[in-house]
Amino acid sequence: MDPERLKQHLQQTEQNIAQGNRHVAEQHALVARLEQQGHDMASARALLALLEESLRLHMAERDRLLRELRELFPHQF
Repeated sequence: MDPERLKQHLQQTEQNIAQGNRHVAEQHALVARLEQQGHDMASARALLALLEESLRLHMAERDRLLRELRELFPHQF
């Protein structure tokens, strides 16, 4: 992949991580509210687990892209 595409991919991945962090935080808050209200939280917890896994995957992709960019441009990243 050419360096500009790597940088664009990294930027998109960073945006995905930011959005994923927001989704995880919102889902944590929802789980807490449901628990306080005595509701069944199985579905909410399952969705939280999926959101957290998705976030981990985005972070792993970011780390991979950074490694690749560091190999190409050791003094810039």
